[in-house]
Amino acid sequence: MHSNGRVKVGIIGSQFEADIHAASTKMASEFAEVVAVASPTQGNAAVLAKRYGIPRVFTDYREMLKEQDIEMVTIAAPNALHAQMTGDCANAGKHVVCEKPLAMTVEEGEQMIHDTRNAGVLLLYAEELLKHNVRSEAAMATIESNRGRHHRKRDPTRYGEALHRCPNAHRGATAATSRDGGELAS
Repeated sequence: MHSNGRVKVGIIGSQFEADIHAASTKMASEFAEVVAVASPTQGNAAVLAKRYGIPRVFTDYREMLKEQDIEMVTIAAPNALHAQMTGDCANAGKHVVCEKPLAMTVEEGEQMIHDTRNAGVLLLYAEELLKHNVRSEAAMATIESNRGRHHRKRDPTRYGEALHRCPNAHRGATAATSRDGGELAS
């Protein structure tokens, strides 16, 4: 973390998911701030930057990764690019928040975990829905096998899951339990 105590975030992407991450980071401004956005569609990135007061815009995410102050990167780009971008972020020493689906194949997901682990950075998975499809199940299986190092988020209020407060939660963190009482996420 930098001197003001806030994590400096770069976002790859400029559409719906990127907008959600920029808005969420703005709501948590005492903890993090978006300092850059990268998108090959410069006009879209500029609109997002203007909307959220993001100071730097890039048309090539690899150029953004060279910025020394950026500590974490949110990947809100097309799904087929997640694995390559995660590897590039890890090689640049940046923590990664990757939008769903984590990867297109189990092998890609495993490579992403390998890359981030070897680089000593975190890989976080952003998932707000409980989905039941091959890609999500494969990604979740990969993540579950690496618990403790890589984390995911999802909205446990969907599909009948019960939401409760974690006993040691900091600023409203939540956990979910399934209908049978087993823990889903924390």
